[in-house]
Amino acid sequence: MAGQRAVGTFRSTPETDPFFYGWRYVTRETPQGPVIEQVPLTEEDILHPQEGDFIVHNAAHDRDVRYLQAVIEDRIADQPDKLLLCDHRVLWDAPDLGAYGSDLILFENVQQPWNPHRGTLSVWDVGAQPVLAIEVTSPSTRNTDLTKKVDHYYRAGIPLYVIVDHAGDEDHPWVRLLAYQAGPDGYVPVPEQPQGIWIAPLRLWLQADPDRVWCADEHGQRIPPLREQRDQERLRAEQAQQLALQERLRAEQEHRHSLEAQQRAEAERQARLALEEKLRQLEQELLRLRSKPSEGA
Repeated sequence: MAGQRAVGTFRSTPETDPFFYGWRYVTRETPQGPVIEQVPLTEEDILHPQEGDFIVHNAAHDRDVRYLQAVIEDRIADQPDKLLLCDHRVLWDAPDLGAYGSDLILFENVQQPWNPHRGTLSVWDVGAQPVLAIEVTSPSTRNTDLTKKVDHYYRAGIPLYVIVDHAGDEDHPWVRLLAYQAGPDGYVPVPEQPQGIWIAPLRLWLQADPDRVWCADEHGQRIPPLREQRDQERLRAEQAQQLALQERLRAEQEHRHSLEAQQRAEAERQARLALEEKLRQLEQELLRLRSKPSEGA
């Protein structure tokens, strides 16, 4: 018999869950030999991650990041000097900053080839200039995204920093957008417009509605998720196939009607010829009868 399920919902917090922020695996030497241990991350660790760290997020965070990544990659597909990294460790050329792992960060003027199999990008190795950083908050990262990174990203020389802030809780989720443009003395908040936040380097609008982020093009037309785009393309393809099938059936029907009309015309012609031949024969018979001498003449 199955045990009874506990009443209530467990909510993870830094106080109740040692792995609230995430974990990394560390090898320690012991008298019995090396042992691999799972070590909890701290808030400082998620600000400056190491390669291989696992940082805890939620499905809403991952959905928004994947959506934004797909849209941005599509926008820069024909611009080989641009590089978009997703949840990748970046080492800045400022020693006091160290490494960061932004959800999404866009570079331009990438002058040197970069090996995508490497776990860390050193910006000076490829001559990359940051254009845009986007963070999508989750419970484990929200505090650093909203506070420390506003200062650190400015010092890193990132001209535009956008935060997709999942400000509500899991029972009452809602999203707001925050954007900061670099000024002479620090970041300056970018006011949200009726269409959302304008991302000039990508010529996109970012919009919050109401528990997720959306992108819209210059005309305000929302860009659907990749899966929805594929569904729409498949539907359009199916509709095109259906129209092509209907056109083929219509053409076949017209061809059949044409053949039937030709057959009817030929049958009518044959019947007319047969009738004309019959009349000719009757006329000949009539002439023969008329020209035949009558009996007793």
